[in-house]
Amino acid sequence: MKKISILILFIFAFYFFTFSQVTVFPSNWWVGMKHNKVQLLFKKENGFTRGKTSIISDNKNIKIENVTVLQNAKYAIADITIPEKIKPSKINIIFSQPDLEPYYIQYELKPRRTNRNTAFAQGVT
Repeated sequence: MKKISILILFIFAFYFFTFSQVTVFPSNWWVGMKHNKVQLLFKKENGFTRGKTSIISDNKNIKIENVTVLQNAKYAIADITIPEKIKPSKINIIFSQPDLEPYYIQYELKPRRTNRNTAFAQGVT
């Protein structure tokens, strides 16, 4: 009986933590890009609250201009602006909704490759 209750507790915990995860697309961006305005798509299995979900960044240089929860509440879109002079780093994107603890995900701003278009292209041999 004890094993069954532990198994049920484990399944419940796995279910709870799996469906509260937020994924983001694109999964990263690069600093110093020509287009510094990026639209991020967030997916959360148990949904966002329309009109009450706020998304902020812990980096004051990153501007989150507009947050929209789509008709399918599992998805939200945020328009962000990344300044040209920002250094490659990982930033925290913080989500807050009424009656829920704030939670965050890490979003990576990667450096651009050096020697673009020459260092990584090997060709066919």
